Amino acid sequence: VYSDPAIKANLADKNIVDFYFSTAKLYSYNLKWSDTTPVVDENGTVISQNTVDKVSDRTQLGLASSDVPRECVRDGGGYDAVDTYCLLSLAYVKIAQLETRLAALER
Repeated sequence: VYSDPAIKANLADKNIVDFYFSTAKLYSYNLKWSDTTPVVDENGTVISQNTVDKVSDRTQLGLASSDVPRECVRDGGGYDAVDTYCLLSLAYVKIAQLETRLAALER
């Protein structure tokens, strides 16, 4: 991801005070998808489609797009996807803000 301000249009400060991470949840899940294969007759003509729903054997950890700020949700080809660069940027700024608050409390 390119971060040089010179290549960004409409660059504006964003106040992230409205983003609360306290409601964030971490999930374990298995990806699911459908495989579709054509059914052909003896002449090689496609006569129908055979669809099989599948679930990955690999359990992953991650977020649900419904639990992150809408600004960090992108179209993932018909499904919502979490924009990890957006989420990392939010976390980076939020950590910096918390460091500033912690330093003030420790004085």
